[in-house]
Amino acid sequence: MLGQIFRPAVVACAVSLLCATRAAAWGSLGHSISAAIAYGRLTPTAKARVDRLLSQEKDEIAGPSFVTSSIWADRFRFESEFETSQWHVASYPLSWQGDFSSCPPFTGPGYVLSGCVVSKVFEFHRQLSPPPKDPRLIVSTGFSDPATLKFLVHFIQDIHQPLHVSDNNDFNGNCVQIKSPRDLPDTNLHAYWDVSVVRSLGSDPTEIAARLSANIGAAEADAWTTEARTSADAKSWISAWTRESHGLAVQVYGRMSNKPGCQPSGELSADYASAAQRLTELQLQKSGVRVAFVLNRLFDPPRRIRAAQ
Repeated sequence: MLGQIFRPAVVACAVSLLCATRAAAWGSLGHSISAAIAYGRLTPTAKARVDRLLSQEKDEIAGPSFVTSSIWADRFRFESEFETSQWHVASYPLSWQGDFSSCPPFTGPGYVLSGCVVSKVFEFHRQLSPPPKDPRLIVSTGFSDPATLKFLVHFIQDIHQPLHVSDNNDFNGNCVQIKSPRDLPDTNLHAYWDVSVVRSLGSDPTEIAARLSANIGAAEADAWTTEARTSADAKSWISAWTRESHGLAVQVYGRMSNKPGCQPSGELSADYASAAQRLTELQLQKSGVRVAFVLNRLFDPPRRIRAAQ
């Protein structure tokens, strides 16, 4: 599908582990849009339980609502002694043909990997799940359940930003300076995808979420959650969604004229900007639907697992 969305363009997109210290997938606006889509699809029971859980702790970083709590993980890493920057990405090389259910290898000098977005989705999901029969499988992240919920929502969203699960040796695009189209400020490639493209959709997350939600059909929502509905193993759907997003990044990189690494790029074309906007809308829709599906399963398990319409 991305091949139809993306036409030849001046430059493509990149991601590596290092850049997670500098940029956040989609920024506050993108995370809020995805969360608003998800919140509208929660069942009444799941919504009540999620709200009750979030109310258990005062949040002075992001705010008390489900939508604002989705940006908590980005702000937490700058306002806490915990090092969580690595958790926002999984830097699979574009040529990666291996497993997407565990963190990719990273061999930087003196580097110690404390986890990646893939492993953290699994861990935070496991903590909120019913305890397994085998006590050896119990996972404790060291965080409270309200904080765990915020991490889980945010990291599922991060997986849907293709630049956060792929790597092309350019520090997540932070070292690739671009000239933005449509009177947008010039920036680096990663910031363009995280912020500029999303801002081109509008400024009100509630309005944007309502517009995108109205274009999600039942058949699409079912297709987007097939892996989670057909497997009891969380690693299965985490891996499938990560693989899908990595595949999008591979196709985007296939249109690039730059070689891997830190190289300046020219001005992005209007066609490229339009394609990036359509892809971002799609990924925001998918992430919202999938977040809702996962939370409905966790907090309203007696129901057949279908997102509320």
